[in-house]
Amino acid sequence: MKEFVVSLAVAAVALAGAVGVSAQTPEQSLAFAEQLYQEGEDQLALLEFKRCAYMHPHSPQAPEALYCAGIICLTERQSFPQAQAALDRVVREYPHSPTAAKAREVRAFLDAGYDHDGQPVIAFVRAQNAENRHAYADAAAQYLGLAEKWPSAKLAVPALLAGCRLQIEELRQAEAAQKNLRQLSGRRLAPEHAAEALYYDARATDVLSGGGREARDAYRKAVAAAPDAPWAAQARERADEIEKDRMTPRRRRVFGGDARRPPPPRHGHAAPAFARQYDTQHVRPFNLLAEGYDENKVYVERIEIAVDASPEQVVATLEDALAKLVEEPPDAFEAARVEAYYNFPISRAGIVTWKPGDKPAYQIQKRRTQDVLKDSLFNILKSR
Repeated sequence: MKEFVVSLAVAAVALAGAVGVSAQTPEQSLAFAEQLYQEGEDQLALLEFKRCAYMHPHSPQAPEALYCAGIICLTERQSFPQAQAALDRVVREYPHSPTAAKAREVRAFLDAGYDHDGQPVIAFVRAQNAENRHAYADAAAQYLGLAEKWPSAKLAVPALLAGCRLQIEELRQAEAAQKNLRQLSGRRLAPEHAAEALYYDARATDVLSGGGREARDAYRKAVAAAPDAPWAAQARERADEIEKDRMTPRRRRVFGGDARRPPPPRHGHAAPAFARQYDTQHVRPFNLLAEGYDENKVYVERIEIAVDASPEQVVATLEDALAKLVEEPPDAFEAARVEAYYNFPISRAGIVTWKPGDKPAYQIQKRRTQDVLKDSLFNILKSR
């Protein structure tokens, strides 16, 4: 019944075209076809696009109408021959039109990505159409679905990268994007795809961590892999911005306890930089205030911990912060120091210094009852 109604509608449109709709201008005809397409009336839109090109063959709208007809043949009818014929006609009959360049690109894309009976190409173009309509969730699902359904397709990796891009930039799903990017681990990728994967991983790391050494280094690694890529300039700028911000006081990240900075992946079974002495159960959460080199080329981190931390908790937290620092060094350094404060810069809790090959040296500040009360009061005032 539905097919019969659609057939009647198509016949009605065709009859209308025969008895006088040709009085429409090319602009009106193309606009009507585009409106039908936006409303999901694909069969009617296809007919209108073809009629626009037929009734106004010398208008600037004719090549665009043929191009749109080809896209509908590809994505909705899933007919490669009809799509190719429409695109070839654009290139052949309107070679100097702006649409001809677009048709050539799509035609080359179809030829380059054709496998699995053309189904991945159709899925990719559908995802692109959804993205162009700003339906980002649908587009990401279609891109990622393509990569999952046809993992060996030529378009599988580009589709996965496109889906991750939308997850990071439009959908606020950076963690999910990183998980999807891990699917590429161990696979042999084209150099441009490998570099693009590094870039999106850096973007996700940046979003999740709020910046920092890990994100900065990830951006630089991506740029080194593809210095002339379209995204390389943006990656360089963001890496430089993070570097410039390294010694700026901030409270963006909370480490320690359940929210501690995750250790970087280890390669092989390298021994830790120093033997830990203190119970990790005593580690308290802390805020990273600043980091960078001092005038003596010592790498310094300043952290702030809870005012009620005991001496045992202070030393365990200092050791934990130092361990994370030397596990994930910014670059080669000769010495490191972590300074802990109850309330920066008024009351210091302790310091640990370390040089490669030496044991960490701790200096824990002794506190009196009035010091605890003073810091507690100061903490209350800061939170108001």
